[in-house]
Amino acid sequence: MKQPLHMREVFLLLISAVLLFASCGKKEAPPVSSRELRAARVGSFAEIPPVPGIDWPLELTVVPARLGADAGHLARAWSSVAEKVGLEVAAPARGWSGAVQRDSSGRPVFAGENPLPLPDSLLAVATAAQVTRYPDADAFVLDSPVFSALAGYSREFRALIRDWKNPADSTGAWWHVACFKQQLLVRWLRQAAAQIRTSASSDSAGILLRATDPLSAAGENVIVPGYAAASAASLDGFVAALPVPDEARRWNYQGVMRARPFEQTFLSASWWLNLPGSASVWLELPALSEKDFWHAATALLMQPAAKNFLPFRLTGNRLSPQWGVFSFLAKQLASHPARLVEYPWPRSGVLISDTYMWMRGAPWRCDLESLTQLALPLLNHGVPVELVPIERLQEPHFLDRYQVLLTSFEGYRPASGSFQRPLERWLRSRGGILIFYLGVTGPFDEVNAWWSKDFDRPHEPLFQRLGIGLYPESGLHKIGRGIVYAEVSSPRELAPMPNSGDIIWNTFLGILDFLQPDSAREKARPAIAIQRGPYYLVWNPEELAKRHNYALDGNWLDVLAPNFPLVADPEIPPGEAGIFVNLDSLSADTAFVCAASAPVASFARDSLGIAFELRWATSLPVQAVVRLPHRPADVTARSTGGEELPLEQNWDGAFQLLRLRFLPAANRTRIRIHFRHPS
Repeated sequence: MKQPLHMREVFLLLISAVLLFASCGKKEAPPVSSRELRAARVGSFAEIPPVPGIDWPLELTVVPARLGADAGHLARAWSSVAEKVGLEVAAPARGWSGAVQRDSSGRPVFAGENPLPLPDSLLAVATAAQVTRYPDADAFVLDSPVFSALAGYSREFRALIRDWKNPADSTGAWWHVACFKQQLLVRWLRQAAAQIRTSASSDSAGILLRATDPLSAAGENVIVPGYAAASAASLDGFVAALPVPDEARRWNYQGVMRARPFEQTFLSASWWLNLPGSASVWLELPALSEKDFWHAATALLMQPAAKNFLPFRLTGNRLSPQWGVFSFLAKQLASHPARLVEYPWPRSGVLISDTYMWMRGAPWRCDLESLTQLALPLLNHGVPVELVPIERLQEPHFLDRYQVLLTSFEGYRPASGSFQRPLERWLRSRGGILIFYLGVTGPFDEVNAWWSKDFDRPHEPLFQRLGIGLYPESGLHKIGRGIVYAEVSSPRELAPMPNSGDIIWNTFLGILDFLQPDSAREKARPAIAIQRGPYYLVWNPEELAKRHNYALDGNWLDVLAPNFPLVADPEIPPGEAGIFVNLDSLSADTAFVCAASAPVASFARDSLGIAFELRWATSLPVQAVVRLPHRPADVTARSTGGEELPLEQNWDGAFQLLRLRFLPAANRTRIRIHFRHPS
């Protein structure tokens, strides 16, 4: 028997009907390419300084959908950015009168001070309705709602799902409800995007989704749209809300439970950059202390595909000094391909599925260590391993970029068996190496899924297809041109062991040495060192049995240290990151900006000298170090209006470095350097 509609529900349905009626007859805008999106301009913001990595000025409007404390915090943070970069924020609705998520006791599930809304059609309408207040926006960022693992019991939710059963009663019911939660989030996304397309005054307005990656979401026991959002209609890109490595988001590795800013950021960013159309992913740096900021920032700058960046939180109402240096580096490094310095390790990845989120928060055990234990040993020994969405394996030739894959179905169960054929083809034809940890059995093996008709566990149909037996002995198995290394042990159970990283690393290294011996691998220092042009980026891990400083030979400019000092034979201690300019590699005729606390634009060189702009709005002094072929004859700094600015300069003839320090103009400062040619 249907329940009668309350007056509040009738009111919300009337709002929905009015909005839908108003959009009738309006032609749906064609999808906007990422190139068109980045090229968009707003005349009224022509003088606003850019956020490097994005071709600003570009006006974004954030449309929060969480309608709670998180959304309010997001709105306040982005509002402070708006003062500098022209970013407008659609404020969350005051008090959500629609359906909310409820736990098994019928109580609302809260995020901060407000309950999480149910991502249904009414929320999609309410989200889209906010865009009409911002008719000039070039792009709208939808702040994705999340679905709590504790939720799924409200009357409104049960009315939407077919054959609802108490999720806590069985793994099958939990799996079914969790799957529907993600489907509901994706449906909200499609409906909200379609509403925005018809409601926005500009037919070319872009739509981006701001969300976290599946591993970070799994760590917080929530479900997000995940990889499923990549196929959602009308999306022009993503804002990747990278994790905040803090005490609430700790990883257990080798028996030590703590936050790991470099590793968590590196893996999260790699997942986003492995989505289809990764050029449209904007990586949002979280609010971090200075040390953690540079750990996370170095992890991002090591990613060859990372091009677009956004700040999340500012110091007061100003962009932080660290962000200024990072902005400079982001733009400088974009033109230089990345190369591993120590050893050309095979490109390696750890498979992950959206279903990792489905199993977290359940009464049955599901630990992050089932995945992180496979990735951290490689990162800590200098291999830039990536998170690889298993959902993308069926895309033609996607796997061709990888030589080694690691996985265990202990922490997730693939949602379908579509990965098996491309994985087998990759092994047999491309000569791939698959390192597979069977791990422990679990209650989720018993869900009514694609493998359950003929098999007990989801790895069994894959292993039968490969012809190695359902439960092979630990060791190497030849599959065409490729290799499967089957290991019966559990990554989750290895994680608390003090030497667990060495166990998995020695397995990885032993397989490579068996297939192609190379003594250079043993001599490679256990650190990630990447060269991008004259820049060297180094991460020296600290969780190794033998820890040493990572030493660089020669003369370098330390980009992360205050005032960009010149250092000889620098050393990076364990647990630290470093970014340096190799001065010895520069030719005598080189002219370029080595380091700056503001982004550089419009660099030009002619027979008389060089000129460039430093674009930054700050009350703090801006510093820059410029390599020149000759001693400068004249140096000037001018505002866009032509006013000459006071300028401190210092010339280092031994290394041909010009140091500049000045208070910048309101928006951008033009630097002109005339050479003094030798007689």
